[in-house]
Amino acid sequence: MQTFIIKTHQPGKTYLQPHFFVLNKGLNAGKPLKKPCPNCFVIIAKSVHSCNHLFHLTLMLQIGQFFKVDLLY
Repeated sequence: MQTFIIKTHQPGKTYLQPHFFVLNKGLNAGKPLKKPCPNCFVIIAKSVHSCNHLFHLTLMLQIGQFFKVDLLY
């Protein structure tokens, strides 16, 4: 079982553990990012392998429009 932490990203903060960012607003909500943006969460994993796995899982969910049902127009 993978263990990871989801936090709200704070601009200027650096993370030492393997991590990636997920956009949390707009039509691209759920999109995984390598670099932070103002409206994003940070996902912190225990290993690089887990981080890559979670990144690609999030990318597949975003491409499959899994998060679109939660967006309000």
